[in-house]
Formats: sequence, structure tokens, C-alpha cells
Amino acid sequence: MNNSVPITYSIIDKQYLLQIVQNRYAVGNLINIQFHIRSLNDSYLIKTNENRYILRVYRKWQSWDDVGFEVDWIAYLNHQNIKTTQLIPQKDGTLFFSIDAPEGHRSLALFLYVENISHRPLTKSTAYTSGLALAQLHQASLPFKSQYNRFSLEQSHLIDEPLKGIDRWYQQTSLKEQLPIIHQYALRAKKCLNSLTKNPQEYGPCHGDTHFGNVLFTEQNEAIWMDFECCGMGWWVYDLACFYWALKIKWAGWSIEYQDPDDIIWQAFIDGYQSIRSIDQHQWQVFPDFVIARGIWALGLHPNNIDDWTTQTMDDSGDFFLKHLELFKTLSS
Repeated sequence: MNNSVPITYSIIDKQYLLQIVQNRYAVGNLINIQFHIRSLNDSYLIKTNENRYILRVYRKWQSWDDVGFEVDWIAYLNHQNIKTTQLIPQKDGTLFFSIDAPEGHRSLALFLYVENISHRPLTKSTAYTSGLALAQLHQASLPFKSQYNRFSLEQSHLIDEPLKGIDRWYQQTSLKEQLPIIHQYALRAKKCLNSLTKNPQEYGPCHGDTHFGNVLFTEQNEAIWMDFECCGMGWWVYDLACFYWALKIKWAGWSIEYQDPDDIIWQAFIDGYQSIRSIDQHQWQVFPDFVIARGIWALGLHPNNIDDWTTQTMDDSGDFFLKHLELFKTLSS
């Protein structure tokens, strides 16, 4: 679409989206649609006379292949009876499509809204169940192959691109003198990642964002990992590192109640995971570097999305930055 004014991000008219869903999906009579969540992508809540659905409108940073891989994997997990969000195919059987938005092509996919699930306080019990569910997801994904080539959770995505955002933003702040230290830790993590082989028992599709906001629980206390927008091929130890990182950073935006000490929660999570999949000594050796890689990705996330999210999402106090430095120091001691 040609525009005289360059556009980086647009909000699609919800009635237009409702009409698209009506034309493309056999979901019954549509009642209404609401803009539900604005994050890395846009999510709309749709109500019909029978069910509720989430329409994901992906941002332009995710290519056709990026989205194709994600929905391909989710459809595979649905077929394997792994508890997660359920992808809804279109009338023609395809899983996603694109529209020509002002800023360029944006992909869309429809998911069944998962009812009767909720966040729970983080305890020994919920941590164990979360670890077990993640191991089941990894184990079931061993044979998974996709025709789509999504970005991988390796050096470029986890370290190089985030560092650009970190440098660009923090050079303007009082924390700029700390940037060389961040780069030292980044170099350490890069050396580790580049030394690894892609052993099929250790490397495969990763969730990529296994923090507490993305795991919900059924009324039967089963854990369900949601929100695969950060997924990609990578070493599965990265998903473990993401959980550990979240436990140590405790970002306030998750609104999670921590009812047990960190050590109890972490051990329970690992026990749950290892009830399905073992973690060998080599994975534990590289684990600290994956936590560092996750931290660098997180530090670069907001600076690299300022144009969409605005500077109000940045931590002016510097606490988020300094907390990561302290975590990196602890991991290196």
C-alpha cells in the first residue's frame, strides 16, 4: 500500500478484522470484537454465539516464514495433544494469512480462547507442574519439522540485535559507563553459543519466553504454556534459562505472587522437568551463558520497540539494567 506519510505501526480497524474473520473462518455468528492486548503483536478478543477466540495480528517484524513456523509448531502440538492454545484453521484449511497494512504486510492467525485457566502463585507445586509441562512440550517436539524458516534463538537474535538497542538507548543515560561491562558478558555468551553443536536431543523448537506470565493453570492444576510469539529453533536449555532469569529478575509487570523461596521454586521446576527429560552435565555447564543471553535479549527488547511502545515503557530509574548486571556478576562468580 502506498502512503505519502511513512508508517511504522498501525492499529487495524476492528470492524474490518471482524469482517475478515466472518469471511475466512467457520466460527458461527460473530457478536463483537475488542482490542485485547498490545504487546510484541496485537491480540483481539472475538465473541461468537458459541465461543471466544483470539485473533493475533502480527507486527511487521515477523515475516511470513516467522509466523508460518510458529503456527506450524502450534498445530503440531495440538495434534500431539500437548495442552496449549488451539489454532483454528481457515475454511480452506490454511492456518494463517496476511493483509496489506499501511506499514506493510502483517500476518494473522485465529486461536480458540482457552477458558477456565488462570495464573497461580509461584510455589513449589506450581513450579514442578510448570517444569513437567515444559519437558512434555520439548519431548513431543523432538520429531517436529517445518517448511518455514523462522529466525533462530542464537547469537544474532539473542545478543547482536539486542545489543544495538541497548547501546542506542543507554548511551543517552548515566549508565553509559556500564555498557563495556555488558559487552564483556555478551562476548562470553557468544563464545559459548558459537561453540555448541546442534545435537537433536538438545536443539529444537523452543518456546523462547518461559516466564511466569506465560504459564497458566487449569482447574485440575495442569500447567499450560501459552504465547509462542518468541519461539524459534534453539537449544532447549534456553527455555530453562528463561525461567531462571524470570525468577531472579522478578519483573513487576508479571504481577506474580512468590510464595516459596527462589531455591525451592527453582529446584521444583527442575525436578518437574527431569521427571520427563534429563539435563546432562554439559547443559549445566553452558546454562549460565544462556541466562546471560536471555538477560541481554530482555535488556534490548524495550529499546528496540520504542517506536511502537514509546519511551514510557523504559525504566528511567535504571533498576532493570542494574539488576541484570548483578545477575550476570553472580553467574560469573
